[in-house]
Amino acid sequence: MDEEQWVELCKVTSEVEAQVIQSLLVAADIPVMLRSSLARSVYPSLSQVKILVLRKDLETAQDMLSQSPEEPSL
Repeated sequence: MDEEQWVELCKVTSEVEAQVIQSLLVAADIPVMLRSSLARSVYPSLSQVKILVLRKDLETAQDMLSQSPEEPSL
């Protein structure tokens, strides 16, 4: 298994959400790559953003996302 291979952590539909996740991971020294099949600046609401991390960081990144606070219920 190649630990330097990029793997998908998750997909989000908002660039803002992708940037929040990216910031969280970068703050923990986990390299992150954002990838989209459509140009986000041209089609922001139609494009899913894939968040990629290195295979060696996948478990840590998954744990971080599962521990992040959820949105409060109204």
